[in-house]
Amino acid sequence: DGGTTWTDIAASNTLTYNPPTIVQTTHYRRGARPGTCSSFLFTDPVQKMVSLNITDAGSISGDQSICGSYDAGLISSVADASGGVDGYLTYRWQESTDGGATWTEVADADQPTFDPGVLSVTTQFRRQARRAPCTIWVSTNLVTKTVRTIPVASISDFPATQNGYLCEAANYQFAAAEGGDGADYTWNFGYGNPSVHYGKGPYTVTFNVSNSVSSTNVNVSLSVNIDGCIQTDAKTFSVRPPITLTGISTNDPPSCNANSGDITVSVSYPSGTSVEGSIDGTTWSAFSGYSKTFNNRPAGVYPIYVRYAGDECLHDFGFVTLSDPPPTADINVSATIVCLGTDISVLAIPEGSSPTLTYSWNFGNSAVPATATGQGSHYVSYDSSGIKTISVALQDGSCF
Repeated sequence: DGGTTWTDIAASNTLTYNPPTIVQTTHYRRGARPGTCSSFLFTDPVQKMVSLNITDAGSISGDQSICGSYDAGLISSVADASGGVDGYLTYRWQESTDGGATWTEVADADQPTFDPGVLSVTTQFRRQARRAPCTIWVSTNLVTKTVRTIPVASISDFPATQNGYLCEAANYQFAAAEGGDGADYTWNFGYGNPSVHYGKGPYTVTFNVSNSVSSTNVNVSLSVNIDGCIQTDAKTFSVRPPITLTGISTNDPPSCNANSGDITVSVSYPSGTSVEGSIDGTTWSAFSGYSKTFNNRPAGVYPIYVRYAGDECLHDFGFVTLSDPPPTADINVSATIVCLGTDISVLAIPEGSSPTLTYSWNFGNSAVPATATGQGSHYVSYDSSGIKTISVALQDGSCF
């Protein structure tokens, strides 16, 4: 009982003593006296400890779950280790980063509580206790400090601007870089169509902005979520409204092979901007106000292009055609009533004068000759009676 009461050991009167097997902690002391004295003097006690290990390791608390590396909070002792008898109560802490498959002892951690410090990976902790010299450690429940993955949010594919601008109604492609395992992606395209999209992409987007201002700033944002950990990326674009075609008028060249046709293109666009046009895709000319006339044009097919000055937002408004007028001529015949076999003279009198004009005559099947070329005069007779038709086809270069 710790030295409160003492009991003599029978037949133990030597300088040393070898105790028998004991089942509880026992203190021993040796007494000595001269033979004539009745009182003993005793040594300091010697303790032979019998230690029974703890029966309950107690419990701990302090689970956490935070995005990315963090300074973990204190792991508290809800209940200290208990049970057992005697011995020396001892604590140690262990940690595991593989879900409890393997455990490593934490150096210099021997208190009922523990501060893990900064963690960069998910780590489990447990406290162990024993009554030394007992060798078996008894473990508490586990505390988990979860380090959740911070995703990557990066808009990796996005359109290049033209002189700093995007264009309404054009198709643009957006995509996100890999955000990490299990990542969820949310896009907000603002004035885009669609305005919201879910997933990594790529996605094709068009923008619809106000027509009354020269440009509108559009914010495109990407949010990436892994298990509640969110990262974002964003890009801002200036978007031009469309140039609207209001009319196209043409005047054909008045004569064949003349460079005197014209094309007038009329458009509307927001104030504070300027536009330019082209009918060949190479040479560009500024609009005066809201229209542009392309003068001195030969016959042909012309594409109509309009863009903002500075090579921004090309608009293709299709094609227009300028046509040469066909050549014309009067047919002069020497007589309108003749007898069989009698020659008549036929002559073409053209409108205007062109050295390249060609003539192809058809006098009919019973005519001699049936055909001819050249302006004339040509001499023709018929070997059958009736009403005869004489025609001439005119061609002047590409005019016919």
